[in-house]
Order: sequence, then structure tokens, then C-alpha cells
Amino acid sequence: MGCGSASGPPPTPTLHDADESHAARAASRVLGNATRYRTLILNAVAHGLSNARSEATNTHLRLLTRRAYGYRSPEALIAMADLTRGGLCPPLPGRS
Repeated sequence: MGCGSASGPPPTPTLHDADESHAARAASRVLGNATRYRTLILNAVAHGLSNARSEATNTHLRLLTRRAYGYRSPEALIAMADLTRGGLCPPLPGRS
């Protein structure tokens, strides 16, 4: 057998090769999503919109509901939600 003969199994891929392949697939997926949703992404950036406020409100109301198990009626939960997230600002007694 000479030096140039190809005997034996082919070299096994290393972990580094697998990471590069995974990174390439992930980058391709992100780029595909970015091009698919390009208009929506540009609109969100241009107008400064996100779903952060709605997510914060949902989380806050979920926590209020957990606290409301000790209340006597659902109206108490609704009143608490109105006070904390509804923008109500009733006049407090003894304050102007």
C-alpha cells in the first residue's frame, strides 16, 4: 500500500463541525423569518410598538386573581383591577 491509498473509514465529523452546521441552519432560519416578517418588524421599529404592555398587564391581572381568592366577591377583584390597571384615580378622603 502506498502513501496515497485511501484505506480505512472516512474521518468522523467533530463536535466543532456539528456546531457549525447547527449554527448555519439556525442563521438560515432566522434570516428566513426576518425576510418573511420584514414589514411587521419595520412597522414595530418605526412606531415603537411591542407587546410588553399587554404582557405586563396579563401578568399583573393573573397575580391579582391569585390574591383575590381571599375576597368575598368577584366585584372586589374587578375594583382592584380598575384601581391598579384601569387608570382610575378616585379622590382620596382628606386629600385635595
